[in-house]
Amino acid sequence: MSFVPPGGEAPPSPAPWPTAVPPPPPGYGPPPPGYGYAPPPLPKAGGERTGPLPLHPMSIGDLFDGAFKLYRANFKVIALVALVIAGPVQVLAALSQRNANGGRGIVDLINDPTLVDQAQRSNGSGAQLLTAMIGILAGFLIGPLVAGAVARAVSLSYLGQQITAREALTAAARRWLPLLAASFLVHLTEGVAFVLCLSVIFLMPLWVVVSPAIVVEGLGPIAGMQRSVALIKRRYWPTMGRAYLSGGLTYVLSGMITAIPTTIAVLIGFRWGFLFVAVGGIATSVLIAPLTPIVATLIYFDLRIRTEGFDLELLAGRSAPLPAG
Repeated sequence: MSFVPPGGEAPPSPAPWPTAVPPPPPGYGPPPPGYGYAPPPLPKAGGERTGPLPLHPMSIGDLFDGAFKLYRANFKVIALVALVIAGPVQVLAALSQRNANGGRGIVDLINDPTLVDQAQRSNGSGAQLLTAMIGILAGFLIGPLVAGAVARAVSLSYLGQQITAREALTAAARRWLPLLAASFLVHLTEGVAFVLCLSVIFLMPLWVVVSPAIVVEGLGPIAGMQRSVALIKRRYWPTMGRAYLSGGLTYVLSGMITAIPTTIAVLIGFRWGFLFVAVGGIATSVLIAPLTPIVATLIYFDLRIRTEGFDLELLAGRSAPLPAG
């Protein structure tokens, strides 16, 4: 019973002792929709034909995804370049094998063992060796030209421009002597390293971006090699892994394409089977070999983005355009 003073109201009764801890006051919940700032999207390169390409430091997935996008977008240009330049060399290389095993198929040699001696004598014929040497020399001469033409087409496509196969070949022809000289010097340094019992495996990654540097920046052979070393030495191990992964991929794919034509030639004999070898070589040159310079060009841009802020220069419009030749 509570006490009520005269003319007043009874005081409030005390609150019962809480049986549970009350919940804390509500804090700041998630912002309502549309509130706050979303992270800005990453800048992109490329154009309408390629779709968006990474204009930021590239992961291994970005690198190969961009390479296949550039390959698809420039397939006609790349195929024509490879067909015009590398096609005749592949035919010449296949022709040098026409007298292999005396032109006999493996089945004939098994059924008639006396043909084996004749096949061995024919394998050392002077004409066959001369044809093979001419094919090797031609491959050495035109290899840098193909790499330069592909690098030119791909680099412009990465920057949102497109050129024809004729324009790519013309631009590469203007840079052919620096590309050829750089290729000779690179092979010379690798040969010297091999003779001195140095590890060529660790030397080769330093020259991955020689061709893109010469084509994109208009450099000479020595300057192109120095430029490649300067870019790669800051990211040597990642570049080494990417280069050998790309090389291994092209090697496996090339083997898959040439396996069937070569098997047919061995079975029927190279006298006419060299035609199958030529088809397999041309298919490899057109479909697979261009992947190597495409990946090298993207590695070049990735290194410039990481070490020189090339993406910021490009977005600000301060990047110099590619030289005409």
